[in-house]
Amino acid sequence: MSHWPYLPFLLIWALPVIAIQWALGGRYLWRERRVWPWIALGLTAWFTLADAVAISAGVWRFDARALIGVAIGPVPLEEILFYLLTALMVTQGFVTLWYGYADRAELVDRVRARIERARRALGQAVDGPDGR
Repeated sequence: MSHWPYLPFLLIWALPVIAIQWALGGRYLWRERRVWPWIALGLTAWFTLADAVAISAGVWRFDARALIGVAIGPVPLEEILFYLLTALMVTQGFVTLWYGYADRAELVDRVRARIERARRALGQAVDGPDGR
């Protein structure tokens, strides 16, 4: 049985979610860019430290054939990247939902205004510029 590298699976798993978070909540993420990255990095460091302890204690190990071979202490780079991507998805998701929920009334008003403009434009296109 052949082994696939861990790294491509990580990227395929996480990058679409992160892209969607930026597409939907980029303005909130950018506005809070001085806060959430530090939280994500702190979580990554904590999980990596816990993983290093577990690996050193023999709780688990990794198949070297699925890794690129770079590690920080006993923790493979792919595992650190897994923790970073997970922390990013969680913190960015929280920021996006928190501020998106707070702005929901404004967002609903904007959507309604866009729908009304589209209806008027469509009505003019169907009726013609003089209303016939």
